[in-house]
Amino acid sequence: MEVIILIVVVAVGLFYLPQLLSDKKTKLFRRVWSTERSKPSQYVIDAQHEAVNELFAMYSIGETGTPEALRTPVATLMADAITFDLKNPVSGGVKVADVLSRHIRIQFSLNS
Repeated sequence: MEVIILIVVVAVGLFYLPQLLSDKKTKLFRRVWSTERSKPSQYVIDAQHEAVNELFAMYSIGETGTPEALRTPVATLMADAITFDLKNPVSGGVKVADVLSRHIRIQFSLNS
């Protein structure tokens, strides 16, 4: 009985340990990935928009500003998203960089 409990504790620990030890940026990338992979609902859509907006704020990507001023923050965000995708190859076909590029296109096409 103790062996089974130990196995369960280790399995649960291995699942939650990366989430506990990761930084805020990785957690936000993970949330974008998981919401994109989930079945669409209003809660999932809102959670994804919240995560994307937090990432935009973290990288100083705002609705105002010239395209020249946004190049560096957007390039840094996309480089980090691609790095996240490469570190997590088992993604179920979801690439965070693709999701973020979609959000960037939508946000800046509405504001132009």
